[in-house]
Amino acid sequence: MSESFENFKRELVSNFSARFDELRSSFLQQSPKNDGGVTSYANAIKQLPSIILQPKDENQSTAETKSEILRNVDPLKTGVSIKNTKSARNGSLIIRCEKPDDTEKISKFTNDTLGEKYTIKQLPVINPRIRVVGITNRDITVNNLSDYIIHQNDSLFIGEPYCKVEKVVPLRKDPKRFQATIEVNAATYSNIIRNGYLIVGYDDCMVYDAIDIKLCFHCCGYHHYQKQCSKKLPICPKCSGSHNAVNCTSDVLQCVNCTLLNKKHNVELATDHAVWDFNKCEAYKKAKTDFKSNILSIK
Repeated sequence: MSESFENFKRELVSNFSARFDELRSSFLQQSPKNDGGVTSYANAIKQLPSIILQPKDENQSTAETKSEILRNVDPLKTGVSIKNTKSARNGSLIIRCEKPDDTEKISKFTNDTLGEKYTIKQLPVINPRIRVVGITNRDITVNNLSDYIIHQNDSLFIGEPYCKVEKVVPLRKDPKRFQATIEVNAATYSNIIRNGYLIVGYDDCMVYDAIDIKLCFHCCGYHHYQKQCSKKLPICPKCSGSHNAVNCTSDVLQCVNCTLLNKKHNVELATDHAVWDFNKCEAYKKAKTDFKSNILSIK
């Protein structure tokens, strides 16, 4: 009985693998290729480069930045096509252009006319991440998971399918089941999260938002780590003092990021927590929401 069942199981897996390879081959043959006449969605995203203009005066507002840029680098006069703009911290302005050439133009014009007052940086395209939970097939790995996800959930992918698998690990409470972290483009992310699950093999796997932001434990700022920090003086992530966390002797917790938000926006957020207490820290939640909004705002 046991041997018959094992033979049946091997035959089932073999048939499924053969059918999967057949469907995969058929899908690849039928998928329209980008012949230059039609721009795929993935390529379209790459062709929406953004730059950030950072005023060297940290007290300058974004409204002042936008006004000064308009006076000196008029889109109509320079012929630059702007897709959209977004306010950033410390008076910075993020500008998304229609074409890579426009990004270079506005960078050059701004640098030539306002180079002494602004730092200009080009922002990389950042794709959102998703956590996929409940994979039971042990034959699925980092190397082949993207094939399963794309070809079993093709209706959720927008344009040219893109799915990068970062890791596949067993669940702590159930080592026989696995979870994966994947990266997809913004439009596909929205479809998958809205759908609520992905089919992987014979499993309906729940999906969760895995967008996160970096936190520096030297200056307590966001979007970089300590080894990338340019600040000279440390800020304690526990008490906001001018020392590292390992040298902190204070029994009073005070989040420097929530304290700064209170001063800047005249609000009364709770500050009695460390910057790494993400469940309590409203500054972290706001930074994550803003970051998520920025990388998903493809309009």
